[in-house]
Amino acid sequence: MAITAPIPLPESGMDSFMQGEQGSQSILNAMMQRKLMDAQAQRAQAMAQLPFGGANVPGPAGQIVGLEMVKRFYGENSPQYAAAKQAFDASMRSTGARADYENALTKSMGIRYTTPQGRQIIEQSNVSQGYSPAGTPVGQPVSPGQAPYNPNAINNPDNANNPILNAYKMHQMKQNVPAQVLNRNLFASNIEKTFNNLNPDDLTSYAGLKGVTDRAKDAALAASGNAPTRYVKYQQALTASNLLAKQVRQFYGTSITPEMDNQLNSLTNPATWVNNPQIAKAKFNKFKSILGQEMQTYRQATQGTGIYTGQNNNPAQSNDPLGIR
Repeated sequence: MAITAPIPLPESGMDSFMQGEQGSQSILNAMMQRKLMDAQAQRAQAMAQLPFGGANVPGPAGQIVGLEMVKRFYGENSPQYAAAKQAFDASMRSTGARADYENALTKSMGIRYTTPQGRQIIEQSNVSQGYSPAGTPVGQPVSPGQAPYNPNAINNPDNANNPILNAYKMHQMKQNVPAQVLNRNLFASNIEKTFNNLNPDDLTSYAGLKGVTDRAKDAALAASGNAPTRYVKYQQALTASNLLAKQVRQFYGTSITPEMDNQLNSLTNPATWVNNPQIAKAKFNKFKSILGQEMQTYRQATQGTGIYTGQNNNPAQSNDPLGIR
């Protein structure tokens, strides 16, 4: 009879080894899976203790949260937290400085968006009130982080002697007034100084026929070393009148003619006239008056437009520098 059932073979050693390996691998995988799940649970528990569950928060608030997380994780005395705190403080200072700068720009927008002439008027007004050109009050910094503004530390608070205010006025005058007018005003100032040092009585003391004779006698005495006081004062006035003639020529410039030049020499030295001292003095004072009015024209030309349109033709001025009206 034939045998048809399979005959079992004996198990080999290799099969047993493979089965053992598979069992060990399964146990190892299960242990690793368990450890991973434990780590995830611990992480979730740690994140739950952090602000906002450890989630990233945008903006400055996120930086604060991040700094707190570093502090809790590494400790307040750790080098990691110290470095993070230093970086955080630097970022906050930078943000504050940028905000201050933007605020300063906003406050100065009115000045920055006007015309150059308008900006100068605003700045000059600020300086005249004791502020900085940008309008910073005394005691406050001109810009964040600078020392408080103190005009007394750099100039006299009196506006008449304020170099900053005077610089603005000078700049404005040079922009708005023709250079020829400014030069004529300087020439007029020199003439005024000479007039202030010239006594008409001394200049005309030898006028007239008798004066010519007296002058010759006094000149002889002066040559001998005994000059009379009258003659000394006359010579001083004569020196001033000769300087005055040069200054008047400078004031009129090329518009003066030879005839005017000769007349000028005569007017500034009335001792050569045959008139008596009273008439000589009256003629000199008339010359002084007319010249003063013409110089006043150039003074007014630096103060407004009225003189150019005939609106300031009144010679009676309260601020007459020569005292001749």
